[in-house]
Amino acid sequence: MPEPVRCDVCGKLYSSRHLSSHKRLAHGKEKLAGSPAGQNSSVTQQDGMKKIIEIYKTLSAENKERVRAQLATPEQKPA
Repeated sequence: MPEPVRCDVCGKLYSSRHLSSHKRLAHGKEKLAGSPAGQNSSVTQQDGMKKIIEIYKTLSAENKERVRAQLATPEQKPA
């Protein structure tokens, strides 16, 4: 019998039988990486930022500090 398991991306409970499908459909790379055909890229970016904020809120204080430090570091341009 399938057991309830927590999605490591959104934290919601799902049947172990359906978790991989949920992750593929709800948290696919194209949702954050770029604009799928027919969608406005600004809408996709807004969705991506909302998801990042949701995930950030679930982090421990130590990991939040690490993320802030990484974000404060200037990006290096590829050589």
